Amino acid sequence: MISALNLRDIQEPVEGNLGILKLYLQQIVGQPFLFFRESYGDELTIHLGRPEERKSPRLKNRFRGSYVVTVRGSLWTMVAAEKGMLFLSDPPKELNRAELKKLSFSELQQTPLISPDANVVWAIPFDDLSGGIALALGFSDHGRFIIRPAPHHAEESSEDGELPEIADWEIYTPLGRYLRVGPGQKWAYLPSTSSESHSITTSTKRKRPSGRRRRQK
Repeated sequence: MISALNLRDIQEPVEGNLGILKLYLQQIVGQPFLFFRESYGDELTIHLGRPEERKSPRLKNRFRGSYVVTVRGSLWTMVAAEKGMLFLSDPPKELNRAELKKLSFSELQQTPLISPDANVVWAIPFDDLSGGIALALGFSDHGRFIIRPAPHHAEESSEDGELPEIADWEIYTPLGRYLRVGPGQKWAYLPSTSSESHSITTSTKRKRPSGRRRRQK
């Protein structure tokens, strides 16, 4: 029996169920690596797929990938297999930091730590010790990239009892959808267009009780 999952359908927020989450991740398997880029708030993004020109006139000639993985404020580890090096966003204190090579975002963008056009060969979500959902990506040049949720801290609620929850990582697709994962075991597959997203966000917020919210550091 053959089954089909429509990648344009919306998946409302659910808890856990990593098997289904892995199915949504299959759309980036086979996509070529394009480049790293620093986004707002020192946020790392990984661009995959085919290069696309931005629609905004202000961003003319600034290309992005058809698939964009946003790391948000999560911790990440990368193995650049061909260079024989390990890169960490948050190295353990036990390491002798004097021996560590520091890397700026501009160097990360310019240095081919992952071979140009190396394809994603697997994308696997897994339970992290933080209580959230981590993501492991494997590339055809034997490089590895792992995203792990950073510890979350409870914060006071805003005056209306609501604070926006910050995802641990997200993947934007060319289908007008994005995969939003975290905080915690929560994930969803939602519209990336503003009008549809507003409708989903509004209906979801009605279900949330007011009070303290957890958001990423």
